[in-house]
Amino acid sequence: MIDRRGRLAEIYEQQMAYASVPQQAQVYARELSRLLVGHPRAPSNLSYAAIEPIAPPVRISLPRAGGGTVRLGTGSGPQLLVFFATWLRETSDLSAQLQAIGGYQRLATAGRLPRLTAIDEGSVEASPRALATFLHALHDPLAFAVGIDRTGRIADGYEVQDQPWFVLTSRTGRILWYWDATTQRWPTPAQLAEHVGAALSAPPNAKAPTPAQDSTLLAGSPAPLAALHRQAGSLLGGEQALAARLRALRGYPIVLNTWASWCPACREEWPLLTSAATRFGRRVAFIGVDTLDPDTGQASSWLTANPVSYPSYTSLSGELPTTFVIDLPTTIFIDAAGNITHRQTGQYDSQGALDADISQFAL
Repeated sequence: MIDRRGRLAEIYEQQMAYASVPQQAQVYARELSRLLVGHPRAPSNLSYAAIEPIAPPVRISLPRAGGGTVRLGTGSGPQLLVFFATWLRETSDLSAQLQAIGGYQRLATAGRLPRLTAIDEGSVEASPRALATFLHALHDPLAFAVGIDRTGRIADGYEVQDQPWFVLTSRTGRILWYWDATTQRWPTPAQLAEHVGAALSAPPNAKAPTPAQDSTLLAGSPAPLAALHRQAGSLLGGEQALAARLRALRGYPIVLNTWASWCPACREEWPLLTSAATRFGRRVAFIGVDTLDPDTGQASSWLTANPVSYPSYTSLSGELPTTFVIDLPTTIFIDAAGNITHRQTGQYDSQGALDADISQFAL
């Protein structure tokens, strides 16, 4: 908020929350009234009590466009959803994109993948008739069902942070993969099938590549990345040495993963990182950071027992050259210019989610 004299009055910083859009508008209106001459009264009749999201494990039926219902939640296997709203036509050819992605349904049937369901975010539509008008104007009917989330609680529960937003959930309601079609572009049907298949076929305990496989796939890497591969599984110096290594890798994207030998979540996601490092290692630098580990001997033993194609550094303070780590594991993505592009706090649950973030935030 900027006042009439051009001075900054207030900044609001929050994640997207579809269920509380009216409450956010109420907050803004009250703040604006304070900045206006005479302080005109802004209507304020909405509660600020927390609005509970509806997460993937919860079984629920949503109204379906054209009649009937769409069922979400556990009990029917993995589910693939794409969240959208019709006002996206202002920035993209939404009609053509939705109709094109319908080609995924045929691939899903052939590959025994979950079929696609669309969810219209009714909570942010311009009017209750917006979706019906949009669907009626399409040249051909959509190849998938369209459910209607009128409260925003579904989008919040499925951690939707943009639109269009693809999300894949497991049969137990765990989010396995997501894709922001605004920043990562719309996937083709074949790309969507590939991502979904990868996310479903790589559980957290997936078997990591062998050292022989690493050697074959990483052959011919550029010199700075080949130097990392020669130090595979080594536990190197501290934070100053790490800072020097990051400077030496300028010009290459970096995936920096913080872990500890005592961290169960770190152990669970380890195979996903080792697999990604083998497949992306000729273009991306992978570095581990053993963080807040009181016994480097245990860390070295873990690296020996679980071979990986990149080295790790040690950090006894959690104060890294790039950021302060507040939880383990944390994965930090750095672009070729040395800028942090993303931080993932907490473990990755699927290969598809990790690979998607590497593609978006490193490459």
